[in-house]
Amino acid sequence: MFLALLGMLLVAEHRTATDYWAKQLQRVEGTVGYQFHPDGSDFREVSDNANLPDEAFAVTREHSQAVLGLPDSSLISLGANTMASVSPFRPLGTPRLVVLLADGALRFDVRSAAGAGTYAFTTYNFTAEVRSAAGVIGAAKDVTLLGCLRCAVGSVTVRAVNQTFAPVSGQYVAVSADGGVATGTLTRKILDTFSTVGVPLKAEQQ
Repeated sequence: MFLALLGMLLVAEHRTATDYWAKQLQRVEGTVGYQFHPDGSDFREVSDNANLPDEAFAVTREHSQAVLGLPDSSLISLGANTMASVSPFRPLGTPRLVVLLADGALRFDVRSAAGAGTYAFTTYNFTAEVRSAAGVIGAAKDVTLLGCLRCAVGSVTVRAVNQTFAPVSGQYVAVSADGGVATGTLTRKILDTFSTVGVPLKAEQQ
């Protein structure tokens, strides 16, 4: 009897830990799901919300949006026609999470956590390390852009073409496929490219 009770407790404890570190993919509208193969042959649609498996691509289709909730209360909002691979969440790791944006657009709201590492966002053109900041990233075949909505000095570091950039609120870094880099001020025209695909731009996501 004791062994049976112990076994039940261990199973319950395991489930609690698994649920606690889970990455929750929530459908906002349209067609949302996840897949392991880039070609989408194993796409699984999510009608409401589901735990996103480690190393799976979170996917939105046309006119679709989703939000990925992380265990530390950080949020990643996905715009339409977006595909992003997401690593396991490691609460004490450096980085805590790695997101590879293969295509599309997203917003990140990375929360601060004592003793915790950064989030890493990678594209085919750059890698960004983020700690306690909010911003947007858009990736296309010819150019990738990171824009800071709420970024203190030193909270975002972008590495591209053997160079390092540290944008702050209201600034952007864009890297083209041929290695060209542009920096400047976020304009309404740039922000509109994100809002038209459903990426939220208000100051703070809850």
